[in-house]
Amino acid sequence: MTLTVVFANEKGFVTDFGSELELRDGITGHVTGTVPRYGVWKESGRDKMEVTRTTNDLEYAKRALSQSVFEYFRDQLGEEPKDCSLQQLSIEDPCGFDCVRVIDQYAEMIGEVTREQAARVAFEEVEILWRG
Repeated sequence: MTLTVVFANEKGFVTDFGSELELRDGITGHVTGTVPRYGVWKESGRDKMEVTRTTNDLEYAKRALSQSVFEYFRDQLGEEPKDCSLQQLSIEDPCGFDCVRVIDQYAEMIGEVTREQAARVAFEEVEILWRG
């Protein structure tokens, strides 16, 4: 098994196992789980790097190192959210991760509803997650 760095910036780096890994029971050999292909590494605050997210989607892994919820919202929905403080919320943060799910849900609806409608409703839900 080789671990390769496939993307890096000032916030961290992304590693690639080459494929998703299977975890197997040592006695029976049955698959007990999997480890996604890509790992997102960031500074832990304790002077060491640690994996903060795993995924099988390289583009998602790259975004996790480079985007705020504000930028992700703009990129996915084509409009800037009205709350500039979302620039401070990383999509790596647990709240940011929840916001990404909401944004993705509404981005998929474009076509069924207008981009503006999707952005408006997504923003309302993101604000609830962010502001409570």
